[in-house]
Amino acid sequence: MKKRKDWLYRFFKVPLLSDEKSFDLLNDLQKLIPDIKGIQTEEVFYVESSAQLLGSDIKKLRWFLREKGEDKNLSRKSFIGSGNGNNVINVAPRLSFETSDSTNAGSICHSGELPSITRLEPGCRYKIIIDRKLTTNERCMILPLFYDKMTEAVYPAP
Repeated sequence: MKKRKDWLYRFFKVPLLSDEKSFDLLNDLQKLIPDIKGIQTEEVFYVESSAQLLGSDIKKLRWFLREKGEDKNLSRKSFIGSGNGNNVINVAPRLSFETSDSTNAGSICHSGELPSITRLEPGCRYKIIIDRKLTTNERCMILPLFYDKMTEAVYPAP
C-alpha cells in the first residue's frame, strides 16, 4: 500500500489582536516583567493538503483566509520573523486534537473547490519586544497568558 504524502502550507495574517487587547496583554506582561517594551502578534493558518496546491488553489485559499480588502495583511512569510528565538511564542492546537474551526474550514474549502484540504488550523504568534533574551523563568512565568493548556500547546517554531 502506498503511503499518502501530505503537504503543509502556512499563511500569516496581521493583526491577531485588536489594539485594545494588545494593550491589555502588554499591561499584564509588564506587571510580570517591567522592562518589556511591546508586543507584536500575528495569526498563522496551518493548512494540510493531500495534494500540492497549484497557483489557482493558493489564490482561492488566500481569498478564504484574508479579510475583505486586506490583501497586504496576509502573507506566506511571517510578519514578525522566524520565531525560533526565545522571545517569540508560537501557540497552536494540540496535534492530537482537531478543532471545530478546522472542521468548518475544511467544509468551506471543499465547497469552494479545494477538496484536497484535509485540515486547516489557526495558531497564534507573539513576539515580546525587550532589549534582551527572556530567561527560562520569565518565559515560564508569562506563558499562561498566551494559551489554554487543555486544547493548545506552545511550539518551538511555527
